[in-house]
Amino acid sequence: MSLSSQHYLKKLDFDLIKNKIAALSSFYISKELSLSFNPSDKFNEVKNLQLETYQCRELLINKGYLNCSEIDDSLSNILIRIEKNGLLTSSEVLVVKFFLNVLSEFKNLFINQNKKFTLLENIAKEVPDLDHVIVKINEAIGENGFILDGPNNNLNNIRRKISDSYKKVIGDLDSIIESSIGKEIIQDQVVLVRGDRLVLSVKSGMGYKLPGILHGASKSGSTQFIEPFESVENCNTWREYLEEENREINRILSDISNLIYENLDDINIAISIISKYDFIQSRALYSENISGIIVDTIEDWEESTSGQTNLLKIINARHPLLKEGVVPLSIHLKKDTPVLLISGPNAGGKTIALKTIGLLVLMNQYGINIPVAEGSTLPFFKSILVDLGDDQGIESSMSTYSAHLESISGIFKKAKSKSLVLLDEIGSNTDPEEGSALAKAILKNLSSGNIVTIATTHHKAVMIYAENDQRIVNASVQFDESTLKPTYKLKQGEMGQSNAIDLAIKKGFPDKVVRNAKGFLNSQDEDLKIYIKDLINLKQLYEKKISKISEEKNEINLI
Repeated sequence: MSLSSQHYLKKLDFDLIKNKIAALSSFYISKELSLSFNPSDKFNEVKNLQLETYQCRELLINKGYLNCSEIDDSLSNILIRIEKNGLLTSSEVLVVKFFLNVLSEFKNLFINQNKKFTLLENIAKEVPDLDHVIVKINEAIGENGFILDGPNNNLNNIRRKISDSYKKVIGDLDSIIESSIGKEIIQDQVVLVRGDRLVLSVKSGMGYKLPGILHGASKSGSTQFIEPFESVENCNTWREYLEEENREINRILSDISNLIYENLDDINIAISIISKYDFIQSRALYSENISGIIVDTIEDWEESTSGQTNLLKIINARHPLLKEGVVPLSIHLKKDTPVLLISGPNAGGKTIALKTIGLLVLMNQYGINIPVAEGSTLPFFKSILVDLGDDQGIESSMSTYSAHLESISGIFKKAKSKSLVLLDEIGSNTDPEEGSALAKAILKNLSSGNIVTIATTHHKAVMIYAENDQRIVNASVQFDESTLKPTYKLKQGEMGQSNAIDLAIKKGFPDKVVRNAKGFLNSQDEDLKIYIKDLINLKQLYEKKISKISEEKNEINLI
């Protein structure tokens, strides 16, 4: 389905929204999940995604944030090794333990909640009991990875023997250091370690005075490292106990590794649950950041469906990627008017309006509470199809217009019931007359079949066609004629003006060029412009009269 089309998602900047969700995820697996997850084309899933996000926002306020950042990225590779019966190191066991600690914290979020967060509690109920694994790890391994003495191992006895045997070796070597011969031949009066042996540093040329095993010399050659024969036996005993300790540690780590292996399926289930929750949590955090709300999502919005007449109602929507000075967008389409045609000057906000609608739909079906006012509703869409921007490619030798035609041709093949179609600058980049005719035909054919279409245009002929088609609603981005600047406000029910010549004046075009441009405008163009202005004025007057009549009715009812 086109809800997973990376081409369309990128056109609407949804990849940037995914990046923001990923940045808010604290678990490395949920970061990957947020980037790979696409808006859902299943209605019940969309409802659950939205409710999960909303409930998590409430849970964050009540119980706080579940921090998964201490779970090391090596966890997945560690579990792969376990699956192959690998032996874990103590530090690797601690990585598993840190994850299990997070799992325990997750379960604790729902203690005494009394079904306040039903969907999230249902997720938590699926968490397997792995507390016994944590207990066994804590008995065997300290926080720093040190293997602990315990009732289930022989480490205490072995380590006592290591300590005793080490003291004997040191005693042997200290007696040599303190002897008269030692004072003569010893370079540094300390015991040194060479490899796994305890040695003394002897001045070069003096080694013959200390019978023993030579373990090398310093780089300068001024010192030899000798293990005296009289300490060899005790050093061997010390080394044997160290090897015994190492064997016991490996046995303990093997037991822990086997325990993790025995619970591997449950651990993988737990990882899936925590990654899902952290994904929900990141959606909740982002929804909170943009002051999003749950909107009513309409599943059955076919025109024949009785009851609900609203199709798409967006009140004071804000594009989430635009920061300061965002002008809220409001749009209202009913079932019998599924096409919106937006017109107006360049840089007036037509494309932003188009992208805002598409982006909000994607966010809604991805599970993000969207930045609109209460009372907003959205249809549930099974696909979103977009022709936006310039898909011209040098390699394909395709013109901008040809690229648009190919894109729209693809849209006609894919557009089915419950599709949202977004078309930017429909009928542009070609002969205006033929482009307008094609634009009208496209809108006509998309106005049926339970498809919602939002399009932008500069063609007056297309606007007038829309004005006379009961299934199409005109809308214009407003333009302040006194300042010759766009206001970025969308006015539904009006045709827009391009104001191209007025903008040229504002940009400092020479008077002669402006006069020539006005002269080239034929009388038909000028008449059409006047007609559109008159039509807008009449519409505004009509709306004022309707409003006044409504007020008078209310006053009569009060009497």
